[in-house]
Amino acid sequence: MRFAIVGDHREHFRRHGWVEFEELLTKEDVSALNGMVDAVMSKRLGVRAGELALGASEALQHGRDLWRDDPQIRKIVCRRRFAEVASNLLERRSMRLAYDQLLVRGSLHHEEGKPSDILSSISTLSEVSAVQGVVGALILSLKGEAGLSDSAAPFLPSAPGFGLFLSAAHPIQWKSLLEDDFLGEASSRYLMIVYAEAKALYILNTRDPHVHRAKGWGLVFGDRLEEPTFPLLIR
Repeated sequence: MRFAIVGDHREHFRRHGWVEFEELLTKEDVSALNGMVDAVMSKRLGVRAGELALGASEALQHGRDLWRDDPQIRKIVCRRRFAEVASNLLERRSMRLAYDQLLVRGSLHHEEGKPSDILSSISTLSEVSAVQGVVGALILSLKGEAGLSDSAAPFLPSAPGFGLFLSAAHPIQWKSLLEDDFLGEASSRYLMIVYAEAKALYILNTRDPHVHRAKGWGLVFGDRLEEPTFPLLIR
């Protein structure tokens, strides 16, 4: 589906809770974004860019809020056209950025040998976010061809540069979505941009692997998300 909303897009989204668009990013955008992601993740993990071996678990644990570390990633994550399409599909008059999350398909493990709570069952994006008022997400494909044709990962876009808009109320088996022991390092990579309503709140939700992250910006549970920490994308 091309990057222009028509009635078929809205109908598909209402029926299925997701809809895919082709070519949201150019090949040049994808290449540049992958380079920026590598740079941020290398710095966070304390390795040289050429030595980065990024798996599913490392992405889940260390790939939250990449936009905060790179102004060019911020431009893509906060791109108004993306937010406008999400707002239209989700039927929301105003939305803000909740967070972004790097996703990589591969072998899953936890630093302490236990799986993250996000992987333990089928759940919606709302149920695994420490933000009350999450409404949906845009998942952008950065690497790999696995996606809608892959029965194990039906909610991932089909090819690099493609994007899939997803309702926060749609149930997902996260473990099946991310885990693939037969895939090599970073063979499939995605950036998920999560949107929330304007009056969203920071809440205690232990199913979110980054539930305490916002405390570093001075928030406590029950606080409203506000600018500039959580940019308002559609007013």
